[in-house]
Amino acid sequence: MTQRWAYGESAGVRWGRRALTIPGFLLAAAVAISALPVAIPLLAIHDALRANRGSGVRGALALAHYFAGEAAGIAASGALWIASLTAPSRAQDWNFRLQCWWAGWLFGGARRLFDLRLRVEGADLCREGPLLLLVRHASVIDTLLPAVLVSGRTGLRLRYS
Repeated sequence: MTQRWAYGESAGVRWGRRALTIPGFLLAAAVAISALPVAIPLLAIHDALRANRGSGVRGALALAHYFAGEAAGIAASGALWIASLTAPSRAQDWNFRLQCWWAGWLFGGARRLFDLRLRVEGADLCREGPLLLLVRHASVIDTLLPAVLVSGRTGLRLRYS
């Protein structure tokens, strides 16, 4: 009998996908970070000539920041997976903390690089569940907001649909 995972996926399919995506993300992180010393001066010149307020430099830094966070998250996930073999009852808590850290890392970097400002009203209402969050996704960054502003601050474990 073949073991099935979420969405009817077999373990072989899942591990096959991971065999491609994990090295791919780690390679992308290495390339994005190692390209910065060459890319930043070139992009700075481009940005100055176009008078676009550093969007090229900020974009390259954001890409490197994203892939660095992904690489760190993958490494931490692997370590947590191994650690969960000795303490399976704590695995869910460790993974939740990792998700909060990862979302905070991504959002914090975007916030600094793009000078994002936030105004949160009613945060004190998110102290305990159950609650229903209706989040308007105007950008990709918005997908991080529930994890950063609710889970990371309150410890509430959100479920996404």
